Amino acid sequence: MNFRTVSRTMARLGYAAVRLPLAVLDDHVVARYWDERARLRVGFERFLGSVDEVASWLLAGAGVPAESVQAGAGQAGAGQAGPGEAGGPAREEQASKVEIIFTLPGEVQAGSVALCGEFNGWSAHDIRLERGGDGCWRAGVALEPGRTYRYRYLLDGERWENAWQADRYVPNPYGSTDSVVVVE
Repeated sequence: MNFRTVSRTMARLGYAAVRLPLAVLDDHVVARYWDERARLRVGFERFLGSVDEVASWLLAGAGVPAESVQAGAGQAGAGQAGPGEAGGPAREEQASKVEIIFTLPGEVQAGSVALCGEFNGWSAHDIRLERGGDGCWRAGVALEPGRTYRYRYLLDGERWENAWQADRYVPNPYGSTDSVVVVE
């Protein structure tokens, strides 16, 4: 048993124990009774973003990667999409990192799409997908090779969506699944 593995697991469990009641409160009370522009809801979402950001910073500073921080929930499927395909991440080599193009099909109905994952502390504000001329949503992220990352898409700041063609799908602490990209 590796000490680092144990500390990562403990950090993940501790953060999940703190974050889960806040996510439940957000889903079942705040989102249900206040519209998305209400000051209380906006303030609560900023608070949750700050909690995720601080946890990511603390866990990374303690030698625990940001992958330990989990905010969302989701579903997905296996496979790798090429640059012109919709539904999954495409790969392009870059220096010591690999540029991954995350893509959602044009059929996805949303006004905005945020990419949230272990690579950005599950922030809903850091990475926005842009709708291309073909209608597909895309964003590129440079990631370290030799790792896997959980991720999900947040549509319109309120609905979680998994990649349509992720490398794999894994259960998360919120009762659903996360998409996973394997960076080789």
